[in-house]
Amino acid sequence: MDRKAVTAGDLYTLSYGGFSLIDSRDKYYPQSTDAKLLFVPEDYNGIGIPDNISVEYGTNKYSKSDTGALGEAIMTQLALQSGGRLSGDITASGITSDKGEPVLVFNFSTEDRQITQYYICGDYEYILVYETNFSGSSESDEAAQNIMNTFEWLNSD
Repeated sequence: MDRKAVTAGDLYTLSYGGFSLIDSRDKYYPQSTDAKLLFVPEDYNGIGIPDNISVEYGTNKYSKSDTGALGEAIMTQLALQSGGRLSGDITASGITSDKGEPVLVFNFSTEDRQITQYYICGDYEYILVYETNFSGSSESDEAAQNIMNTFEWLNSD
């Protein structure tokens, strides 16, 4: 298995911005690309589906000051994509990251997982921190929150 350990405090700098991790995670190379990084617990042995966090850059038609419209578009998309597989409602909220960035947060569950999506909003772009938590681990939640809270856009004003 082609994996490299990512240790606490490691800083990831990508073409659009950077973030750090608080706990030991592995960048899962078989499914990570330049456009989408995937992180799994360091003790994952390749068997089964682990808690995981992906970080992906995307563009959209919304300015940083129009997060409400982006949030409505995401809610509509999530409702359409869920196709009756949810085990409850989709909850949505807006927060500000520790770096002062507007963030849209969406939470929902299926039979076997809790999903949290953090959309860090930029001007006509976003970073999606997508956590899939199968185990109910607070460590997974904390690692995703830390990525969201430490993300900083490159060349941001």
